[in-house]
Amino acid sequence: MSQPQPTSKALLPVPLRSAMPTHALSFEQLQQFANVFFDSGMFEDVQDSAQAFVKIARGAEIGLPPTTAMHAFDLIKKRLFIKPWAIAALINACGYGDYQVQEQTAERCIIRFRRRYPAVGWVDLPPMTYTIAEAKGHGLVQRSPHWQTSPANMLYQRCMGRGGTTYFPELLAGLQPPPEPMPPEAEPLRSNVVALYGEPLDPTAPSARVPVSPPVPVPPPVVEPQAGHDTFEYIARIEAAIFAHHGQVEPWYVWAERRFKKARTQFSVAEWQEFLECVQAVAQKMAQQTPQEALGGTQAPEAGGSQAATHDAPTEAAEAAEATAEPGLFGPAPSAEDYYGDSES
Repeated sequence: MSQPQPTSKALLPVPLRSAMPTHALSFEQLQQFANVFFDSGMFEDVQDSAQAFVKIARGAEIGLPPTTAMHAFDLIKKRLFIKPWAIAALINACGYGDYQVQEQTAERCIIRFRRRYPAVGWVDLPPMTYTIAEAKGHGLVQRSPHWQTSPANMLYQRCMGRGGTTYFPELLAGLQPPPEPMPPEAEPLRSNVVALYGEPLDPTAPSARVPVSPPVPVPPPVVEPQAGHDTFEYIARIEAAIFAHHGQVEPWYVWAERRFKKARTQFSVAEWQEFLECVQAVAQKMAQQTPQEALGGTQAPEAGGSQAATHDAPTEAAEAAEATAEPGLFGPAPSAEDYYGDSES
């Protein structure tokens, strides 16, 4: 049984059967496409193969395949008009454009477009609007039944065409967009890194392993012990020695705070011990005096007298003890002016 032989019109020319980029088609190949599309009779606006060729060539300029180009353009009064869906497709495919329909009613259509600029990023462009009032002003509603039956769809097409030609004219002109910043090449980048930091090391190589020394033990911080509960023992002994020689306690505490430069509640054990030794040194010196000297030293000053000695504060006895004490242990002895001010004022 013999196989039916296909007609010449049903066959696509051999050079056009492979998937070739649109911009790589030659003039002869475009002409062959035009002949096939015209002979198909599927495009009513095309009157001859020459008009089909113009559609295909125009589509090739903006990157549309031949069949898509035949559907993407309307031939009206010997002029080509690109359809809005083709404009939207070019915006979506370019990689640096985007759009979103914000409102689409029978009264108006609003589309917001975005575009990515080199070294700037994405930028929201002013929204594009087309209203039914504009369409009526141009006489579109009166001339076309499509505007009367589908006004929202027609408003979208007009709005998309206006936005595409305003914000993406290079797509409709077949031009290349501004180039994006190119990333640095690998070899120059590596050379710059080596120049700054030297050749990289293999972390698995024995030579790249840095010996880790054992951690140096850190001695614990030396904390000077506080008096704590021992404070009561020192206070008792210090005050007992002061009272035994008819002295006053508070001037001695003031003297000790000035000596150690801190409050008495912060004295350490060593400072309380030093305070006690100073008091005991004064007491020992007082014990070596005759009864008459001790009695004269412990008497309170008479009324109207301002030069009488008193041991309410460690004065003369403290100075005497300083001579026998270890240098730097006792320090300067307090005087009456240290606590009560000038006696003449």
